[in-house]
Amino acid sequence: MKKLESTTNYFLAEGKGNLAECIRLSFVRATQAQIETIVIFTLNGEGVEFACKELLSDPRYSGKRVVAVSYPFGSVPNAALEMPEARMQLFKEFDIPLLRSISPLDDTLVPNSRQNNQIRKTLEIFSGGTALCVWAILAACDAGIVPYGEHVIGCCADTSIVAKATPTAQFLSSFAVREFVCKPLIHDISKGEALAEEINAEGLVEKDKHEQISSEQRRLPQETERKQPK
Repeated sequence: MKKLESTTNYFLAEGKGNLAECIRLSFVRATQAQIETIVIFTLNGEGVEFACKELLSDPRYSGKRVVAVSYPFGSVPNAALEMPEARMQLFKEFDIPLLRSISPLDDTLVPNSRQNNQIRKTLEIFSGGTALCVWAILAACDAGIVPYGEHVIGCCADTSIVAKATPTAQFLSSFAVREFVCKPLIHDISKGEALAEEINAEGLVEKDKHEQISSEQRRLPQETERKQPK
């Protein structure tokens, strides 16, 4: 059976401290996979500004298109959504659309129900940002900016995915996440985790141990073959 080898990069914590590297890795993967569109979920345009200044001007990423998705006014404090004038000018200069969309993953809240927003909560088992990446792609497809079925990259501050875009109406039947470009290993913000407190998590971040395990896994089938009776 054919297989494809790809690499997922892991951050040791969630949050905006990963923003620049997450977006850079998204552009690198987009180039490798011949993906044209990168959809960035952004609070106040900071990630888009980084993409404009550091990546869209780079000849290696010529032809890449950025779409920005953010919260609608009224859903979070308006002050959090404010963008400096210079940042807004970058949106115009690089022809980047900004979509403000309510989350297509959230249900109408039922008072005192424990079953609210189950789709969003399920996506958050991968990282707090996974739901934002999916939200951004769905919103871009709903708006007609990304065609149905196009493979795009959706990213936020600490998570990036390659996915087949669909409108919200076809989310459960047709939307597909192909791979994670990067994601947090420890969910310190969304789940209150801490690396030091997780049971046997240290081995996940010890490079030498990973290399030793990988070597042993490659050697095991060969040793098994040698031990088989002729």
